[in-house]
Amino acid sequence: MTPPARYITPVGSRGIQLLSSSRAYREPDKRLISDAASLVREQVEKLFIVVLVLKDPTRWITQYLRNALKADLVEFLVELDEHSGTARHLEHLKKMYPEYLKAGQRIRVPGRKRITIASDFAMRAMRHQLEVGGPDPKWFKDAMQKRKTKKKQELRLYVRDYFDFPTPGRIVQLIKDPELKLFLRRWHKEYSFVCQYTHVALGKGMIATLSEFKSKEAGERLETYSQRLSGRILFTSHTAAASACAMVVNALVNTYGAETEVRHHWAELHNRALPARAFWNLYIKQIFK
Repeated sequence: MTPPARYITPVGSRGIQLLSSSRAYREPDKRLISDAASLVREQVEKLFIVVLVLKDPTRWITQYLRNALKADLVEFLVELDEHSGTARHLEHLKKMYPEYLKAGQRIRVPGRKRITIASDFAMRAMRHQLEVGGPDPKWFKDAMQKRKTKKKQELRLYVRDYFDFPTPGRIVQLIKDPELKLFLRRWHKEYSFVCQYTHVALGKGMIATLSEFKSKEAGERLETYSQRLSGRILFTSHTAAASACAMVVNALVNTYGAETEVRHHWAELHNRALPARAFWNLYIKQIFK
């Protein structure tokens, strides 16, 4: 069940995940496997992001940047609340951080004017939700009425739709292509499985609990459970990366040989893991027709 060595060479964050998975597969301390499963969630989530961004790069890269801007504003408000009374933080909180937020709101693009990522109205709405909360303010209601939309818009929903990047489940709903939707729905099953190791569900503590027992029966159960889980997460990680790579090369005009490498990777996976074969048949094989 172990993949060829050339597929587990650690390079960057991807390498860290594969290194964790491969170590978990071989190390006597089986508790590594649960942590590796948690890392694989990130690998699968990246696939959903890649799919959405490739569908409409301008829209979803903008949304991605808006989501980062929201995270920066939350961090700023926390620091403002906790450190505004400290003299050495004043320049940072009163001048440097606000300037940083403004730069993130209207980013500079080489050779072009600044591009507005988030409007002043949207920033005001987000700050109201984060700092004040409660009923929607009159200025927001008046602005929504002027837009004359049939759907009643609440401030919290407006902020969510404007700033939050969709979760994998929401991304599945946004995809219209029936074959790609089916492919992502199948991937969402794997995503839900590995999420239990991030959210500390029962499966997260299973290996740690079994490791505490010293009986032969417990040892056999631990070995069986560990081998099944490590094999699944190892191939899930490889298949998720291979799926994302297939999506990217399919969108390129000239792959400069990358498509051949991805084909070879899929040939290895297709012959080694049944889930990889299922993902190949659901969608990937039509990319390489």
